[in-house]
Amino acid sequence: MGIVRDLAEQFGVPMTKTNIKRLRAYRNAPGLRMVATRLSDKRGKPAADRLAELFTELLDGFLPVNKKVANG
Repeated sequence: MGIVRDLAEQFGVPMTKTNIKRLRAYRNAPGLRMVATRLSDKRGKPAADRLAELFTELLDGFLPVNKKVANG
């Protein structure tokens, strides 16, 4: 484990299993007039998948599953 995860565990601070790394896709999204979850190029798709995975982990049990959204 990393030092941050070790300290979080030591002090009882909950952490997600999914992490978001410094990916260029996140920085490029606003310049492309998009949000990171809508990117579809070779860097954007993994970044979008990672964000979706993180939000799924964070919101598990709080939101309905497979609900369609208006802009979806």
